[in-house]
Amino acid sequence: MPGDTNLILAGLPVLVPLGAGITSLLWYRSLAAQRVIGVLALAVNTAMALVLLRQTSLSVIVVQMGNWPAPYGITVAIDTLAASLLAVSAIVALTAYLFILAESSPRFTSGYFHPLYLMLLLGVNWAFITGDLFNLFVSFEVMLMASYVLLAIGTTRRQMRQAYKYVLLNVFASTVFVAACGWIYGNLGTLNFAELAQINAAGVYPPGTGIAVAAIVFVFAAKAAVFPLWFWLPDAYPTLPTGLGALYAALLTKVGIYALLRVLVMCFGGLPSATAAIAPGLMLAGAATMFLGGLGMAGATTLRRMFSCGILVGVGYMLLGPGFHLSGGGGGVTAMTGSLFYMLQHMLVIAALLLCGDLVERLRGTDELSRFGGLLERHAWLGFLFFVAALALVGIPPTSGFAGKLLLIVAGFERADYWGWGASLLIILTSALTLVAVGKAWCSAFWSDPPPRHERADPRPQSRNRLSILAPSLLVALSIAIGLGAGPFHDLARAAAQDVLDPKPYIHSVLGTSLSAPPPLLPESADVGPAAPRGAEGTGQ
Repeated sequence: MPGDTNLILAGLPVLVPLGAGITSLLWYRSLAAQRVIGVLALAVNTAMALVLLRQTSLSVIVVQMGNWPAPYGITVAIDTLAASLLAVSAIVALTAYLFILAESSPRFTSGYFHPLYLMLLLGVNWAFITGDLFNLFVSFEVMLMASYVLLAIGTTRRQMRQAYKYVLLNVFASTVFVAACGWIYGNLGTLNFAELAQINAAGVYPPGTGIAVAAIVFVFAAKAAVFPLWFWLPDAYPTLPTGLGALYAALLTKVGIYALLRVLVMCFGGLPSATAAIAPGLMLAGAATMFLGGLGMAGATTLRRMFSCGILVGVGYMLLGPGFHLSGGGGGVTAMTGSLFYMLQHMLVIAALLLCGDLVERLRGTDELSRFGGLLERHAWLGFLFFVAALALVGIPPTSGFAGKLLLIVAGFERADYWGWGASLLIILTSALTLVAVGKAWCSAFWSDPPPRHERADPRPQSRNRLSILAPSLLVALSIAIGLGAGPFHDLARAAAQDVLDPKPYIHSVLGTSLSAPPPLLPESADVGPAAPRGAEGTGQ
């Protein structure tokens, strides 16, 4: 029975969006049917993700598809890290979908929009639960193919120009990805994460492994929009139609960060070149992404571009954790916990900000900050939501963004070297730039006087559907809950960090009896925190 339960639970993240997407495609002529199918599928997906999050607090959920033992078959492995990302992604996908249904025209959401939306979620979910590098590549391609089409919806000249740049970069990155997978399989004999982590524990690598790992890091950095591979994001994301910007901002770059954690830290963290060359580069890239993104926010004149730069700021924070850990010198576990804490709450906050920004843009007919103003009196609730989400993005206590940033700052000072101190001071400086930017945006939209009548743009069509304000309200409410209940959420982030820093339970759960005594992957004195009681949950048929 445990194996049957595992098989059902582990399959739902793929089967629910896949089945709903196919069903929605069959009903492509009925907009009402597509909407019902989409809402039901996303609600089931959210409930399933929350159940998985609860189950993984006890054990790693593992299923070997077709009952082929690892590493010969397809492995699905869900630990706390994967389950937490599944849960937050499901919440964002549901709220963004509700917002799109409320605010988008039937012309935009008719036809193939709903199947594509569900296929994109399928790729995201698959990336989080797969247990091998090749299926990670396949999940990326499923996600990206859906994102290509969704990015081009509307077919304006500006959209098509940015979509071309986005597609070209990702096609090149995918080519590098599959080539690196081929080299790793040819020289290490496996692509299974658990076996790669076991090889990582032994520390024996054939010559040239560092080049293959560097190629994979390049791929994931491009998909996560890490400096200097970020050039496409500030131009591409502002062209996205209603609600889709929130989905892309919250999910797509985070899949790249997750892949970096799973592959680079868990599977190749012991590689000498990873600590000697890749780790410093990762810290430098994270610091540059964070700081230059903050400068971009401060200098932005439109709301969409400001929040697109806000995505880059978050990516920079998320890279500091693995950079600190791989480079050694202390503070690695604290930094990894801080990065994961910030990543999970950032997914909610940036989505809420983009939804609020879309409502502001509809009320004023433009996203230019200079043409905002006068919204607070008649739209006080929207002003409140915008204000709270903006403070969370900055990390002002007691909002949800504060604890993650504090952990990163503390980890930097714990290192007592130039890398750590410099990173901590740069976090503080970037937070100040972010505060200036979002303060300018909020004051322009809500506190300042409206522009003269001749300078105003015509308001865009706006529905009276309560889902328009309900969607960002739910996200902000969750952000507030995380800020006020930072203790339990910190424990969740630390457990997720421990999954990649100390993968012995993951290896033992996936390889089962083929690993009678999992090798010690970390020194007994390593700061990995108290290990939760975890073990193999069984193998599905």
